Amino acid sequence: MHLRLSLPPRTDTPDTHIETRPAEMERWLKSLPLLNLTESTQLLARQLVGLNRIAIDDKQRLRLLETLRAPVQHLSLGLQKTYIGLPCHCRTRRARLLTSCGNCTPRWHTVTSSSPSIRRP
Repeated sequence: MHLRLSLPPRTDTPDTHIETRPAEMERWLKSLPLLNLTESTQLLARQLVGLNRIAIDDKQRLRLLETLRAPVQHLSLGLQKTYIGLPCHCRTRRARLLTSCGNCTPRWHTVTSSSPSIRRP
């Protein structure tokens, strides 16, 4: 079986919302509304996708990604505390097959974590 995957081409001109300088990235991170998990997650995801789409030096990319590590970890833990243990509707047959577990009712499964440190109250 062959996978037919394709990646979008990288560009030299980044989106105006994507920070490519470490000092500007730090400033942008300080303005990030970390208490609003949904908005912060969307903004960080947009930043990560944008960084993957632009052509920059590898060392600079690593520096920028290292700058994003702590906020991404903070948001991941916050989202895990919010969503672990909640039921999740599987809309398609393929999604149900990929996420099936023995205790699920059809079309629904429980969001789980492989991390033993995350507990749902």
